Amino acid sequence: MRLRSLIYVASEVCVVDSSI
Repeated sequence: MRLRSLIYVASEVCVVDSSI
């Protein structure tokens, strides 16, 4: 299962999104 890496990618995108 790749749920852990999916959450990791989602949180990375969130951080990048809020940093813009």
